[in-house]
Amino acid sequence: MNTRKILACLAALLLISTSALAQGGRLAEEADDAYNKGFYFNAIELYKKAYTVEKKAAVKAELIFKVAESYRMIGDVQQAQVWYEKANKAQFTDPIAHFWIAEMQRQQGKYADAIASYNRYKEKKSNDPRTEAGIAACQMAQKWKDSPTRYSVDPEVLLNTPSLITAPHSPTRRMRALFSRALVPLPPVPIPMPLLGRPSPTSSPAPVIAWVNGANR
Repeated sequence: MNTRKILACLAALLLISTSALAQGGRLAEEADDAYNKGFYFNAIELYKKAYTVEKKAAVKAELIFKVAESYRMIGDVQQAQVWYEKANKAQFTDPIAHFWIAEMQRQQGKYADAIASYNRYKEKKSNDPRTEAGIAACQMAQKWKDSPTRYSVDPEVLLNTPSLITAPHSPTRRMRALFSRALVPLPPVPIPMPLLGRPSPTSSPAPVIAWVNGANR
């Protein structure tokens, strides 16, 4: 009788474990699908749920890394850094996590920490040209921060928003020269504006306003 109870308990535990593993696999697949479609918020929640039912340490580390990737894709650099660091602590095997930690630190203005992270990545993968570029960017940014110019750039609250906004424009020759020197490519021809109709041949391009010390240039 006792033997039967023990066998029944073992069978039940095996069934529960198999079900949990299958559920974890389905959640991970759903998370990957959401990520590939650009639904990064959904992917974050699904990866976290998959992590809670996953048993294999290597897979758990990969799920943590994918959470970090999702946070990076939505622009949350602080959370991305936290989860990349968690992935390293979980023994994630790909050294790219060190690179993205450095990138997240650089974007937060933590230049010394970023350089240290870039160097850790460089020790593991020395042939990635992005490493030296990242270190050089941090050194230059720190130099500018330590030796600021007399110019200040203030946000124009009536025009700017927290989101990235772009609009069609028709650059003048002066604007094209200015942006070319800044290495910002401009289209060779004016872009039509479907919602407002095509611009008339006699219409002049809309000016671009840059505010430097309160004066438009």
